[in-house]
Amino acid sequence: MSPHAKELLEQFAKSANWKHVGLPSDMSWFFAFVIAAYRAGEQDISEKEFLDVVGKSKTQREVAAKLYMFNQYTNGIKLLKAFETSN
Repeated sequence: MSPHAKELLEQFAKSANWKHVGLPSDMSWFFAFVIAAYRAGEQDISEKEFLDVVGKSKTQREVAAKLYMFNQYTNGIKLLKAFETSN
């Protein structure tokens, strides 16, 4: 993972409300990470690498939230690829 993308993911992880994922204030950081990863050609970040960056989970709910956000990353990459190929 590029240093820039990792920094953005770390910033998201630090500021995210893991009890209520998807808050607009959190998602702006997350979308910045997805776009940076896409632009850097990092469209295949593994689940393990993603989870290593966002940190250990304290509860099962937090594990589920982090896995959900990893899926949001993969969906975001798919969306950006589709958008790029349609233009």
